[in-house]
Amino acid sequence: MSQIIEETSMEAWLGIVDEVIKNGKEFKDGNGRVFKQILNNNLIILNPKQDISKPINIISRSEKWLYPTIDEIKRIFLKKETVPTYEYTYGQRLFNFNDQINQIDNFVIPYFKDKIKKNSRRLFVSTWNPIKDSKYGTDHEIPGIVGIWFKLVENKITATVIIRNNDCFVGFPANLYQIHILQKYISEKTGFETGRIVIYSLSMHIYMDHLDDIKLLIGNHF
Repeated sequence: MSQIIEETSMEAWLGIVDEVIKNGKEFKDGNGRVFKQILNNNLIILNPKQDISKPINIISRSEKWLYPTIDEIKRIFLKKETVPTYEYTYGQRLFNFNDQINQIDNFVIPYFKDKIKKNSRRLFVSTWNPIKDSKYGTDHEIPGIVGIWFKLVENKITATVIIRNNDCFVGFPANLYQIHILQKYISEKTGFETGRIVIYSLSMHIYMDHLDDIKLLIGNHF
């Protein structure tokens, strides 16, 4: 298990990309695509909001893929309804899980508003739906972020995130911004400031065919 502690979002992105390139073990996925991987990494970002959009702004410069804009990420992430062009969205699973439970508005926020219960350790929300996702042979898209634990630390909202499958070059900037959006949403409803973000990546990886893009976009930052 490895641990990385960084001050800002940009430093965190650079830190995990560098860690995987230097220390990751090489594998091939089911399609023969080569990647490097580190298991069970713990990333702590002390002040993510300081430059939360910077990684997205940088990776969006590439013409290799159409990266979602900050406005689109926010719109989709906070949307409670299903979106026809997506197999799943985090917003629908957090705010209307299985069309039954609003885990944020009806669970996390009421606890933070309660003077006695605000320091509870039970504020864990899930995006993994066993009914849909725990089926052998399934080929539909399944969540990378599978759970988030919220806790007041120094009177600030800390989000501890479990990421099943973390593409730390392409996927990480959007995932980090999504977590910040959720922190900010809860902050605006409760009056608490947003704090650090802690990310446990079960598999933190980089595809080797992205190395040229890494050098082009962030190579000069190392």
